[in-house]
Amino acid sequence: MFQFQDIKERSGFAQHKIISEAIQGAWFANKTAPGVVFSSNFKPISFVTLALVLATVCPPFVAAQPNDANCLSD
Repeated sequence: MFQFQDIKERSGFAQHKIISEAIQGAWFANKTAPGVVFSSNFKPISFVTLALVLATVCPPFVAAQPNDANCLSD
């Protein structure tokens, strides 16, 4: 359930810390990173980019917790 900032209330979609850390690490890690160089393409973050982040963050947790269809659960 990492898709939500507040997992119990299922609110704050795409505002969980793990999502922002993934975006930061992938596209804004330094001053020559693509997100910095092409910042106009990241204002706002597109749904396609968000879908990529959600798709790539989830699978390792599914593998670790095969019975949990929601990826991360408390």
